[in-house]
Amino acid sequence: MVTWVAQETADDALGIGVLLFLVGLAVALFVLWVAAVVSVLRHPRLTGGGKFLWIVVIFGFPLLGSIGWFVAGKDAQLVKTPVAPPMM
Repeated sequence: MVTWVAQETADDALGIGVLLFLVGLAVALFVLWVAAVVSVLRHPRLTGGGKFLWIVVIFGFPLLGSIGWFVAGKDAQLVKTPVAPPMM
C-alpha cells in the first residue's frame, strides 16, 4: 500500500515537471514568434513586399521561420535602395 502511494506521488511529480517544461517551451516559442514579427515590421531596410514575405514565412513555420529571420533574414536582399539624383 505504501509503495503504491509513493509510486503515485512520484508519477504526479513527474507529470507536473513535464507539464511545466512544456508550458515553458510554449511560452518561449510564443515570445520568439512575437519578437520575430515585431522585428520584421520594424526593420527599416525591408520593402513592404519583403516584410510581407517574411511575415508569411513566420506565420507558416513559426519555429523555423522565426529562427530563420534572426539567423539570415536581417541580411535579406529585399532592401530599399536609394534613388540616385538625375545627372545634369
